[in-house]
Amino acid sequence: MDPEEPTFLSQSRRTTRSATAKRTATRVSPPRPPPSPQEIHISVDLGTVYTKAAVRLIWGHEGPRDITLQELEPITWLNNDTSVLTQVAVERASPSSKLPSRLLWGDEVTEAIREGRISEKDVERHFKPSLFDLETYPATEIRHLLQEISTYKGRTRFHQALIERGEDPDAKEMPQIYLHSDYTALAYTHILKVIAESHATLQWDPQEIETQPNWSPPGDPTIRVGLPLPVASTPDQINLVMALAKTAGIPNPYPEAEPASALAYHLIMSPIHEALGKTFLIVDIGGGSVDLKAWTVDSVSPLRVREADVGATEWCGGSSVNKTAGQIVKNKILSDTLIAEAVSDSREEKEILLIVNQFQREVERQFESVKRKFDGSQKAVFNLRGLPDAPECGMIQDRFTLDADNVKRAFDPSITKIISMIDSAIARIASRSRREGTTGQVDEILLVGGGSQNPYLRSRLRQRYDTNFYGSARYRIPVSHPTSAATGSTTVSRGALLLAADKDLVTERVVRRGYCVGRLEELGKRRYPRESLHTSEQDGQKRVYLSKFLIRPQQIIPANRPFRESVRGWRGLLMDCADENGRWEIVEHLYYSDTIANDGLWLEKPGLDIHEMDNPIVFHITQQDSKDFIATTRLTPDGTKQWFEIDYEVGVTVEGHTMIFDIIVPRNGKFPDDGGYGPNPIRRQGQYDCAGAFQLFNST
Repeated sequence: MDPEEPTFLSQSRRTTRSATAKRTATRVSPPRPPPSPQEIHISVDLGTVYTKAAVRLIWGHEGPRDITLQELEPITWLNNDTSVLTQVAVERASPSSKLPSRLLWGDEVTEAIREGRISEKDVERHFKPSLFDLETYPATEIRHLLQEISTYKGRTRFHQALIERGEDPDAKEMPQIYLHSDYTALAYTHILKVIAESHATLQWDPQEIETQPNWSPPGDPTIRVGLPLPVASTPDQINLVMALAKTAGIPNPYPEAEPASALAYHLIMSPIHEALGKTFLIVDIGGGSVDLKAWTVDSVSPLRVREADVGATEWCGGSSVNKTAGQIVKNKILSDTLIAEAVSDSREEKEILLIVNQFQREVERQFESVKRKFDGSQKAVFNLRGLPDAPECGMIQDRFTLDADNVKRAFDPSITKIISMIDSAIARIASRSRREGTTGQVDEILLVGGGSQNPYLRSRLRQRYDTNFYGSARYRIPVSHPTSAATGSTTVSRGALLLAADKDLVTERVVRRGYCVGRLEELGKRRYPRESLHTSEQDGQKRVYLSKFLIRPQQIIPANRPFRESVRGWRGLLMDCADENGRWEIVEHLYYSDTIANDGLWLEKPGLDIHEMDNPIVFHITQQDSKDFIATTRLTPDGTKQWFEIDYEVGVTVEGHTMIFDIIVPRNGKFPDDGGYGPNPIRRQGQYDCAGAFQLFNST
């Protein structure tokens, strides 16, 4: 018997082996490779104040409902919590040290401040709002230290990533971008190390993860990384964040809407069978932004929803409340003069201003814990060491007390904006319902996100919408704070994984960016400026170059199947315009707009908010293609003009993040009367990545 026979043979057979066979060396099988998941889905919620993340490992083919809460693993950070402060700092090398300056992140920054190794001016925070609202959240003085850290070389990688997405890198020169990318890279590396430690069977080496650039796991699983973003992010902003993520070494990044992720987590983890047909308005109150979005539930098993409103974003979240509190304490209660008395008269004005700003940041830091439990009745007590007593201001023995009315004042600007956002959404939904002849209304307002845990804010919103006075709606709308939002730090990150698991969850989406082509149209009755007129060489007619939209901003299109739209026109191929090879080149310019949706606008009008895309569709018609075309002849003062007048169609097909623009020409140059293309039409196409052109959700 073969000495290599399988070990599962019966004992009786094995005992009959000959002595020679027994002495034969057994071949050692090579070690089996470690198990590898088919896909790894990661969600990284880089919030204004805190970073949260979650991961899901997919081991094989599964249906859209094969998911449990236990599979959505929240990432634990070095502080043993599921959230970490979104902050970085440069720790300068001392003159005597041989070590270079280094970048600190997360709780390393807090520890370094506490130990006196760095100061507040060395810290950079508020990455997300600084990318979206640089005027309100400018970069700090840390920018001049960027050259001291080697990771600043990421500039080249970032520029290349922008170019790949069709953006101009010179227009995106914001120093904090590179710090944001560095922070993202550090956070992503930590996430991979956590996966390695919590799933030891994968046999990932944490040391390799930390030291090898562009490390990839054994077995080559597909890694997809969702990045929740404000719902009203523009395509340019999304391209910026996606380029930033690629610079940080993140593979396959894609954008997700923060409210969509929160909705998915709430409705899937806490199924509401009465939700069928209802419209939910999600208000996601984060540290930086407040995002609002509405969905109507079309099915509960499986869960299917469609967007009911275009949504909105305002930068009036928790950080803005803290800033207002800091201003109240600094400007109204404590004067700059009082603060300045605490420092030496020999200090320069610039240094005193820095101390004043540090004082305000300390007030904001302490107010963060005050506001979480504020219900409208409590006072706020701040420990502000180093200031002189001022009983008339409430400053006694290093303690300052802010009365409840002034604490409310800190919340007022943010709450006013949130109410305005909700009122506007209710009005838009009502207006759309009237146009469509339906009875649509908002059935429930769901408050999610860390800011939603504040009792005072919830009570203000319930007073407006969930009582006998119904605000702008004129009907009662329940205001809920779902149980899932109590763990608000991971609601969005885990919800993003749910969206990735069920790509059919959202059935309709709202287009944010519109796309159009230009058409030379005859004048008709409308008057146009003289400089807009073009005289066609073919027939001598005067025409104007006008917009014709394929997809309009805020148009609703299917989300879970391809969508196509097209327009038809004609071209005149002049015989004497063919090249030396007998080919005609046709260039179809493509345009986009985030604000305009009207056909018939003069595209060359100065200041018009319709912009040409970088790459037109260029295609050629050969002599072979034109053999069945019908020629047209016209006598002109310059002689005889002969051309082929051909019909053609330009269309766009949207599927996921991909737009395919195509041009179709009938083989004989004329469309048949049945509306089709005729046999074997000529087709040319070009593909675009349109990530960010739509309202964000389920965009893998």
